[in-house]
Amino acid sequence: MRDHTEPHTEHTEHTAGRRAGSTRTAGRGPSTHRRRAGAAAAAALAIAGAAAAATSSSAATPAPPAPTRASVVASGEDAHAVDALAAGPLASVLGTGVLLTAADALPAATADQLRERDPGLVYVVGGAGAVSEQVVDQIDALLGADTVVRLDGSDRWATAARVTAATEGFVEAPLE
Repeated sequence: MRDHTEPHTEHTEHTAGRRAGSTRTAGRGPSTHRRRAGAAAAAALAIAGAAAAATSSSAATPAPPAPTRASVVASGEDAHAVDALAAGPLASVLGTGVLLTAADALPAATADQLRERDPGLVYVVGGAGAVSEQVVDQIDALLGADTVVRLDGSDRWATAARVTAATEGFVEAPLE
């Protein structure tokens, strides 16, 4: 049995420098890729929780946790995963992570993060089918009335476009 704390390099060694129908090129041998894979593995940080909401709360936690000006909440359910993906760039420009919720109830881990961060504004990404009004009411009750701005659209593409428009308001210069 392989020790899972050591970087896995067998696959990298086997496929290094090769594509279908090609041959190895000089300087692209297994030893070069093994060093890269080892360095990447050493820099990786494993974050896990008991459920998706707990994992997202752990990943979104700055060290040490601090209040933020805004937070981003999206559905953690498979049917609405696209909304959570679209929320990533907005969370990034806000300097936070995407906190996940169930459609009909705010998970305790997400509520704890919101309470700890005490944001003045919470962006909820997705329509009422993805994040219900009940969840919005729970967030308002937790943080104070009128703290939620819902970013949604008629479908997932319109929702993503609305999130992109909101994100552009925070980007000061074009990314190069």
